[in-house]
Amino acid sequence: MKVEYRVTLESMRRNRRRTRITIFGVVLCIAMLSAIATMMTSYRSAMIEGVIARNGFYHYSFNEISSSDVQRLQANQDVAQVAITYADKARYGTKDDNAEMQTTIQINGVKEKDLALKGNALIQGSYPSNAHEILVSEQFLKKYEKAIGDPITLRIGDYPKQQWQTKQQQDYRISGVIKSWWDDVGYMNTIVAYDTQQEALHKNNLSAYLCLDSLRHKEDKIARIQSQLHTEYSSNTNHDLLQFYEITDSEFMKTMLIAGSIMATLILLGGGSLIYNAFAISLSERTRYLGMLSSVGATRKQKKRSVRFEAFVIGCIALPIGLCLGIGGDAIAFHLFDGLIRSSSSSDLDLKVVVNWQILLLIVMFTIVLLLFSSWLPARRASRISAVTAIRQNSDVRIRKKDVKVSRITQRLFGFEGTLAMKNMKRNPFRYRATLLSFIICMVLFLSAITLMGLVQTTILMSIRTNADVTLNIYNNTDDQLPYKPYEEAKLSAYKQVRYADHATLTLESFLKLNDSRYLSKAGKEQLQNYEKNIDVETNFHESSLSFLDIYGLQDEELKAYCKQVGVDIEKLKQHQGMILVNAPVKDAYKTKHIDWLKVAKGSHLSAEFDKKEDPYKAYEDGDDIPDVLPTPVLKHAVYIEKVTQLTPDFLEAAYNNPTSYLITSFDAVNALASTLDKKGGNAHATCMIYYRSMHPNELQDELSKQQSMNMYVNNVAKDNEKTKSLSLVISLFLYSFVGLLILVSITNIINTIATSMQLRRREFAMLKSIGMTKKQFHRMIGYESIFYGFKTCLYGLPIAFVIMVILSKTFSLSFENKLYIPWLGIGITIFVLFLLLILIMFFSIKRSEQENIIETIRQESI
Repeated sequence: MKVEYRVTLESMRRNRRRTRITIFGVVLCIAMLSAIATMMTSYRSAMIEGVIARNGFYHYSFNEISSSDVQRLQANQDVAQVAITYADKARYGTKDDNAEMQTTIQINGVKEKDLALKGNALIQGSYPSNAHEILVSEQFLKKYEKAIGDPITLRIGDYPKQQWQTKQQQDYRISGVIKSWWDDVGYMNTIVAYDTQQEALHKNNLSAYLCLDSLRHKEDKIARIQSQLHTEYSSNTNHDLLQFYEITDSEFMKTMLIAGSIMATLILLGGGSLIYNAFAISLSERTRYLGMLSSVGATRKQKKRSVRFEAFVIGCIALPIGLCLGIGGDAIAFHLFDGLIRSSSSSDLDLKVVVNWQILLLIVMFTIVLLLFSSWLPARRASRISAVTAIRQNSDVRIRKKDVKVSRITQRLFGFEGTLAMKNMKRNPFRYRATLLSFIICMVLFLSAITLMGLVQTTILMSIRTNADVTLNIYNNTDDQLPYKPYEEAKLSAYKQVRYADHATLTLESFLKLNDSRYLSKAGKEQLQNYEKNIDVETNFHESSLSFLDIYGLQDEELKAYCKQVGVDIEKLKQHQGMILVNAPVKDAYKTKHIDWLKVAKGSHLSAEFDKKEDPYKAYEDGDDIPDVLPTPVLKHAVYIEKVTQLTPDFLEAAYNNPTSYLITSFDAVNALASTLDKKGGNAHATCMIYYRSMHPNELQDELSKQQSMNMYVNNVAKDNEKTKSLSLVISLFLYSFVGLLILVSITNIINTIATSMQLRRREFAMLKSIGMTKKQFHRMIGYESIFYGFKTCLYGLPIAFVIMVILSKTFSLSFENKLYIPWLGIGITIFVLFLLLILIMFFSIKRSEQENIIETIRQESI
């Protein structure tokens, strides 16, 4: 080993504290970067696996494709794999085909090798070996209490004009179970073995699911594939999968990518400043050490090699430790939080550590470059000065009168001690700037982290619904082109008396559209424009959220209670078939706002629009150029407004994330409105919704599922809320861990910067004491230095942090309804902790210096 290397190792051994802190800082920086990189790649991999299990790994699909075009797809060079399926409808249960409790089941013919491509995960049993065996979903087994091996008889047919028609009966044996990813009865699908005879029967109604050979230039490939088919088909994209391959225009992925890049940059700055300051703040000590090497004959190359070797040793020690801690920390976190992660995901997310070696290599290269850069500056500076000057350190402090000049205001406010503290900071500008930069980066890093944490938590928790535990949606009119069939209130009320339902509110719901902004109030227009930044609400009001008003028709009991609450005569309301306009409160990250969005006079009519039943495409003949978007024909119809209020009924949300207004009326009034519109050729799109409150929402969902038919949909709101809360908890745990590491990096940076700086000023302090400075004056001077550093840090750090808060808030607004988020409490705590740390660390350092002999400290030539 060369002599300069041995000297360097001995120097590092003698300066153990600085060496340990530097290694610790490098380890923390690498661990944080590798942990975040591994976490993001692991999450992406887990999401891709979940989407593949739920939807399949196909890229595009074509529906209602002919068998001749299927052959062309299979022969296409751009297509790597094609899965061909056909579908039938069937019914199971009571033999009364027109009974409302019937469940329509979809039968899919799929080949065994194509199961995974289409996303049908086989969880139990085996694939059908012949045309008389069938795979059923978990929901089917649960609803009909069946088991593998049981026989079932399905009635295959269709329901034209809302009347089911059975074509044939088919006996099957259950051979296995496929995964049910959704609660909707529409996903109660079954799978039978692919049969060539059935393919012939469905030759013009097949579905093709295809994988491209590669996803580069995918739009050109799909266009080329479609051009080779005899018939023009619309292609469907497996968007959930492709967005995690980062090749679709997904605002969610953009948001995550930008937010992740911002935080990675901040971590690089934080870790980089810690490493840099570990070298830069002790430049005086290094200058003397390198000057001593020069005095005994060391060349410029040897001095540079000495400093680079120190960086090399630190990197060799810190890199493997940091990488192991980062990846190992992720593995431990995934194991500890596995239950929470699974419960927070709709697809049973299984997070496993996935290492992206390319990203880890970039982290290693960044660390090496940073270490070399941090060590290069002192070596370059020391190599340019003489050995005597380097040992005496005459070049470290260059005092000019204008450089250390202090304003009279500072002298009057802080006295002699404050003036001296300010002069001390200005006397060594290099050390002052390095120290201040360290504090600023720490403040910006911490405030950015808690801003990101607040944005994520606010976004997640704002999606929680509080108005019901379970909802049941019932569709009475499945074909909009047929005459309107009124909802029978007495018959629907039977669904309220369900086991495990503590309370139920039955409503008949519809909606209307407002075409212009004439009903928009002045305050409502200003606030709406703040939320709808992408449109001009004055000229394009029809594109805003307030242009659609939901209509809720209540039963007499609930309507009477609400009318009493808002001061409306229920008999008068029902007589006029009137409605109550509710301007709902809106919530943001900080408070709930009450705004009169729409201004309508009491007792007046609200001019509205409803969809017409006519088909807009009928006006075009074959061969005509049809626009991509056709306007929906509308029917104008006015509704009577009995009163305008801001009081929301109990079964709806107390406040919404977006500007919202809606109408409350009676059940009969919505039925009458729908019938009137139907006679005029309009469509009210009326549906029945029941809102349940329950202490046992899962059991209530099971009870409703047993009665569920194809025109019914059960939604377990409480279950979704629990998933949301679990997701919030998981993200909070990871973010708190992240913030904890940032705090550790920041504190380490501050301690290293201040402690090293104070250590290098021991002779300076001893000289001040030797000329008569009292202990009280000395402590006051150090206290003022802490205050000045803290004030300057806030002066520069807070504006930078505020800019990053704005960028993060704007980034989240791309995908979520977020306004500017400023963590005022976090800012206050950060400022308080900053000043507290500065004072404590400085006074801890001077306590150690007070135990030293003044004369010996002044005479000491090396630290």
